[in-house]
Amino acid sequence: HGTPLRRPRALLGFAATCLFVGACDALRVIAVGDSITELSGPAGRGYVSFLSECSGWQISNYGVIGATMQVAGDISYWSTLQYQQAMKSKPDVVYLMLGTNDARAPNWNAGRYRTDAEKMIGAFRDLPSSPHVYVMAPPPLFQDGFYGMSAQVIGEEIPPLLYRVSAALGQNVTFLD
Repeated sequence: HGTPLRRPRALLGFAATCLFVGACDALRVIAVGDSITELSGPAGRGYVSFLSECSGWQISNYGVIGATMQVAGDISYWSTLQYQQAMKSKPDVVYLMLGTNDARAPNWNAGRYRTDAEKMIGAFRDLPSSPHVYVMAPPPLFQDGFYGMSAQVIGEEIPPLLYRVSAALGQNVTFLD
């Protein structure tokens, strides 16, 4: 009741996007997040480049290494140039994934995370371009304590929290896990 199943469904989100916004060849799609979004990964391809390749769409990457959803986080996404650029980009679709760095012990506060997630997701949803916002749970952390991050927070606390926030925000917001 409120805890989503953990299944990769981002590609389904891409397919559904066509239904929400119409002509797919003219979509302005952006990815917002931390290093998982910004970087290309060990194989030279991160999820943004993979999704772009699979969909055929150009996706603007507004990822920031170390960024947090929380305003009070050590590297708050809210205070970055990429956030300002993303907000001005007139997107039709937003893929948002922040939470991995929030799960570090000095940063984690579930109440603040929820409040700031509601505000950020709502800010993107309410842009004049009326984008569809896909809120993505961070991938599981397989080594607890890696860079000070909590596998329990990433795997058990953040996904249901983002699911509830997304459901409460309603129209034009979809949770992907």
